[in-house]
Amino acid sequence: MTQLTLVEADSEMAEHRFNVTVDGELVPGLLWSPSDTQRTGPTLLLGHGRTAHKRSPHQLALGRLMARRGWNVVSIDAPDHGERRAPDAAPIPARADPDAVIRDWRSAVDFLSNAAGIDTERVGYWGVSMGASLGISLIAGDGRIQAAVLGLMHADWPSPPGTRIRADAARLTCPVLFLVNWDDQRVPRLRAFELFDLIGSVDKRLHAYPGDHAELPKEAMTASVAFLARNLEAR
Repeated sequence: MTQLTLVEADSEMAEHRFNVTVDGELVPGLLWSPSDTQRTGPTLLLGHGRTAHKRSPHQLALGRLMARRGWNVVSIDAPDHGERRAPDAAPIPARADPDAVIRDWRSAVDFLSNAAGIDTERVGYWGVSMGASLGISLIAGDGRIQAAVLGLMHADWPSPPGTRIRADAARLTCPVLFLVNWDDQRVPRLRAFELFDLIGSVDKRLHAYPGDHAELPKEAMTASVAFLARNLEAR
């Protein structure tokens, strides 16, 4: 199944689900847009964290918020996450292969470009934790992504000593907003600062907030929206 299926809609937003097949595997996704037919705004790709999925609270809140702002927002399940997770799977999802995730994202964007007419010239990315690690590799190899919000991640994932993420971070050129939680126990701030330093973009900014991992405050979402809008809405 690759068609768009309406999930819900109101006067300001429509949510559709879709599936694309990549290397014989079904990749489920969601598209939030300003309405069922008007999709002329920029496009935002939402990457989720480990153990999360395409409709986790951050994805849902940011997807709906940006759709009401006039954007098209896309979220997909990473391998072994969400609908792609087997009932008898291990408690902690397997570490996703960056190249597999890149293929999934490209297939989803290509499908939605044809089926829904989303803009593939003004594309942003938002992803923290695992979403940042995998997003860095995606952005490094896809020139369509013009701005990114990343964070809550260090330079040694997905596989120590982090050869892939370090090399891909250096290749980034688009504007980047990097989010840090000052009291993060999973990604201590000094390790997050190291990854921020490795990012090759000339325009890169770091915002730090109190709290542990995944405790991003509403202020971080507000800053994300302002950053993405400044870089993509005027294009």
